[in-house]
Amino acid sequence: MTTETIRSDFDRLAELENETGDWSHNDHYHAQMLRHVPASCDESLEISCGIGAFAHLLAGRSRQLP
Repeated sequence: MTTETIRSDFDRLAELENETGDWSHNDHYHAQMLRHVPASCDESLEISCGIGAFAHLLAGRSRQLP
């Protein structure tokens, strides 16, 4: 299995989660969690299950993600 196959499968599944429009407890806490992150930092690491929405927000504050 190639990296591209895995990425494609993940992207397809992530879209299914976005289509529901249901309230998400993960999304609900994004702003609260970001308050604990400096406006600018060298590195950050986000480890969770989900579609990467918080990782995307965190990347906006980080010089690089490991």
